[in-house]
Amino acid sequence: MSPAGEPFLTTNKKDKIMGNIRDEIGNFDPTSVPDAGKFAPVPPGWYAAEIDRAEVKKTNSGDGSYISMQCGIIGDKANGRKIFTKIHLKNKNSTCMDIGKRQLAECCLALGIGVPDDTDELIGKPLMIKVKIEPARGEYPASNDVDKYKPIGNATVIARPTAAEASSDLPTASAPAEEKKATPAKATTAKAKPPWM
Repeated sequence: MSPAGEPFLTTNKKDKIMGNIRDEIGNFDPTSVPDAGKFAPVPPGWYAAEIDRAEVKKTNSGDGSYISMQCGIIGDKANGRKIFTKIHLKNKNSTCMDIGKRQLAECCLALGIGVPDDTDELIGKPLMIKVKIEPARGEYPASNDVDKYKPIGNATVIARPTAAEASSDLPTASAPAEEKKATPAKATTAKAKPPWM
């Protein structure tokens, strides 16, 4: 204790602040807390959410990559619960790649953004996530995952270009890419009321 009666804070070799927990909480028995560490998955369905964290990571094999995301549910239903998910960017499995492309496209359209340059562009914007339950496997309990994404009510959505519009933006042999003007994305406004209001 310090002369003022406060516990000393010390740092270890990694400069983490350490203190005496028992001084702060007194007699505490972790086994006395019901369901400690046991979070039942939220029921399947659509939830208003924001992406709290997103980062690109390598797969365990090292030859693929994915976006690791944490989505925080907002609104009345399950407010504050966190849903963890992945969107595959590179993978040897073609089915996994197809699902990853679909999910990334849905996520970007739901957020009203084009192709993001950085995961920071995904963070902090509201969207709707369709939550599903992954069954328990071995020592791992049942958990939630995100199955689909869509815009939240009253959000601006970037419309997908038609095949003709998309191909007209591609440079041709007679027109160099720098001379070809890009067609701006069409925007529509959804008039639905946000589900949490």
